[in-house]
Order: sequence, then C-alpha cells, then structure tokens
Amino acid sequence: MKTAPAKSAGPTFEDLVRSIHEVDQDLAAQARRAVHGNTTLRNWAIGCNIVEYEQRGEDRASYGERLLATLSDRPVQDGVSRSEERELRRYRPFYQTYPQIRETLAPELRKSLEFIALGTPVSIREPAAPEFGFSGKKLITRLSFTHFVELLAVDDPLKRSFYEAECIRGNWGVRQLIHEPADAFRSRREGEAPAEPRGKARQEPRPPETRQDQRVRV
Repeated sequence: MKTAPAKSAGPTFEDLVRSIHEVDQDLAAQARRAVHGNTTLRNWAIGCNIVEYEQRGEDRASYGERLLATLSDRPVQDGVSRSEERELRRYRPFYQTYPQIRETLAPELRKSLEFIALGTPVSIREPAAPEFGFSGKKLITRLSFTHFVELLAVDDPLKRSFYEAECIRGNWGVRQLIHEPADAFRSRREGEAPAEPRGKARQEPRPPETRQDQRVRV
C-alpha cells in the first residue's frame, strides 16, 4: 500500500513577515529607480529644448551668451526644481553627449517636444565607437543623473565609455566613480584586472588624465 505524500507545511508567521519585507524592499527599489530615470529624462529633455532653441530659436540673437542666466529666472519662479543656471549648463551637454537617450522617451514626453525635430544633435565631443556604447534604455535604467554629471567631465570618449561600463557592469556608485584609482583605466587597457577599490584611504580622487578642473565644459 502506497503512502500518501506528506503535505507541505504552510508558511509560518516569520515567513509572512519576511515576505512582506521583501515585497516592500523590492517595490521601493523599483520606485526609486523609476524616480531616478524620470529625473534623468527630464534633464535630458530640458537640455534638448535649450540646444534646439540656441540653434533655431527665432529670437535667440536677443539673448546670446546671457540665455541661460536669463532663462534660469523663469523656471525657478514657476517652481521648477533644479533649474538654476548651473544646472541648465549641465543639461545642455548631457543632451549633446547622449543622443541615444531619445529612444527611451515616452509618448507624452515626445509630445512635449513636438516642436523639435528630434534628429541626432551635434555632439560637443567625439562620441564613443558604437561597439563601446550603451543603449539609451540601459543608461537610463542603470545610471542616475549624478553618475552622468561625473561622466560628462571625461573628455576622452573611450575613457568615458570605460567608466560607463564599470558603473553598469560593476554596479559602481557615484562615490566609487569619483574615487576610482587613476590606474584603473590603464590596467583594463593592458588586460589586467582593475585595482581593487581602496575606500576612504584613496589618495587620488580622480584620474587626472580624464577629469577637468570644472566638471562641465560649456
């Protein structure tokens, strides 16, 4: 006579508590990523508007070099966060350096930019070779805008792509991106494993070959 298989035990109270915690943490993380992604897209779209106005604006000659200083007053008065002149100067090269982000725009955001011909903008610097670049979706979902602020300081497209890859594949935080040893890029080029992060004891906060004194070049 065959013995009936024992019924599996149901969840315990501790299982219930753990499940609720995991659901909360997972969805909270998704919400944070969504907020970061939307903020990044917003900043890219603002940069798009600025660049397109500078190139095609009917009355752009009236403002000239004073455009961003003059422009910053209006959004601030309207309650638009992080629209000070310093931030606007970051959004402009962000749009120009990462044109592939346009592929991630939601229909409603595309509609808000409907007066703009969303062609590929002229980059302010030489782009990375296609085989080294990441899609706009990958960039948006894996990097925060604070990452991009640091990456924009890297003039060399190959080095910038290296740091993008390390941030995405190695899950680098912004602090690690800022403080990674100067020989990390050279080690990877030579086929060696990059140096292990040295934490707070690190003496060289940035690779001197890739960073400029000013983070954003206008």
